[in-house]
Amino acid sequence: MALAGGRQVDGPKSLGPKGKAAVSDIFHEVDEEVRREQLRKLWQRYGWLIITACALIVLGAAGWRTYEYYQAKQSAEASAKFEAAVALVNDGKNKEAEEAFADIAAKGTASYRMLARFREAGELARRDPKAAATMYDQIAADSSIGRTMQDLATVRAATLLVDTAPYSEILKRLEPLTAADRAFRHSARALLALSVDGLFSHLAWLRDIRARFGITVGFPVIEDPS
Repeated sequence: MALAGGRQVDGPKSLGPKGKAAVSDIFHEVDEEVRREQLRKLWQRYGWLIITACALIVLGAAGWRTYEYYQAKQSAEASAKFEAAVALVNDGKNKEAEEAFADIAAKGTASYRMLARFREAGELARRDPKAAATMYDQIAADSSIGRTMQDLATVRAATLLVDTAPYSEILKRLEPLTAADRAFRHSARALLALSVDGLFSHLAWLRDIRARFGITVGFPVIEDPS
């Protein structure tokens, strides 16, 4: 190395392996310190967001598990009540069964509410077909159960009214259900055919044949209750 006065002195000797390792360790420690400082600043700035996000994830998972447990518990309870109501039907306790189905329809889970409404209307039909038809109409007006179940309710109502309601009313109820894409189109078409001449018309035919010709028809006729 050149100094003032033209003198030359030797430069520092080359570092040995240990010296190089020491310098490398110093740089490594500096890098680690820089990284720690950067992470510390990031944590100070965004740490609360990370904690909040983790807490929300934990709370969300816990809430979902609680909801699943509650739904399963409600379904099990509704199932037990529904089976008990069906047992009342089998025992001939129709009024009690009707009340039990009404309770499930009001308080049960969504699927059992729908089933119970159908069964309640079915039990009501035993003693008051017209009121039962009105109940089926209410079910048919509920779009939340889906078109297929709505159509089923419409068919049930028409079945109860086929012998008493005029053909024009039955046609108004069932004609939309006869389309090729409707699940109960065959039932709807059969009911329309039956509604042209109902039970009382058939009984009148039998009486007229007996009165005119003295002949008693011994074979069953469509809608003949015998």
